[in-house]
Order: sequence, then structure tokens, then C-alpha cells
Amino acid sequence: MFVAGVDGCPAGWIAFKVELPLAGFAHELRKLRNYVHPGVWAPEQPNSAKFTKRVYGVVYEIFDVANSWLEHRVNESLRSKMKREGLL
Repeated sequence: MFVAGVDGCPAGWIAFKVELPLAGFAHELRKLRNYVHPGVWAPEQPNSAKFTKRVYGVVYEIFDVANSWLEHRVNESLRSKMKREGLL
């Protein structure tokens, strides 16, 4: 929800229309943070809970790439530690 150049704000700033006290500002930031979680926005969006074969394919691909990257990082870390300890 970054706004580029709205109401005189530079790019990357969030423009609020209402003057908020600190507690109100913190509450708005908390709502913005929580909106990232699908459990918050899914009930508000019609048809957002449909889990089609295409959606499953995209989710599986993201999971596979993330899993491969994590496995690679763990293997590289183990390899470098074993080299430092003279085991390789």
C-alpha cells in the first residue's frame, strides 16, 4: 500500500488522509500488517477461497522452489563447516 507521490508525499511513503493520534496510527499500521495474512482478507474477498488445479500448481511450484533453495543453503552450510573442520 505504498503510494507514489500522492498528496505531496514522496514515492514509498504512505499517505493518510486523517490526522491520527499515536494509538490510532499504531492501530492502522497493525491493520495494514494483518492484511497481508490471507486469513484476514480472504473472508472479505468473494471467490478468494476457491482452490483450483491452477492455483494448486502455482502453490506447489513456489513450495518446490523454496524447498530446493533451502536444501541448497543447508548443504552449502554443512559443506563449508566440514571444510573448516578438515573433514573434507
